[in-house]
Amino acid sequence: MREVYPLGTIVKLKKGQRKLMIIGRVPLMNNNGLIGYFDYAGCLIPEGLNGQQSFFFNHEDVDQVYQRGYEGPEEDEYLRQYEKAMETVQYPRLHLS
Repeated sequence: MREVYPLGTIVKLKKGQRKLMIIGRVPLMNNNGLIGYFDYAGCLIPEGLNGQQSFFFNHEDVDQVYQRGYEGPEEDEYLRQYEKAMETVQYPRLHLS
């Protein structure tokens, strides 16, 4: 099973200056007409989600983890379902340019 960061995890990206908090996993995005997904969606810390700006990135884009989000039985069940669901994803995985 590959590592998946829980919601609420605080990270800094390799090409980033600011910390982000993970607020979503496997979000779909329209990239110039190509619908695909990234591993994560995040928002700036300390501003939080403002409805105007989200950041999309993949696991390999993370340079540093400052704090992991909540992990409990719900997260364990999510990860079991995640592995099964990812085997059947029909969308391409997008990458940062």
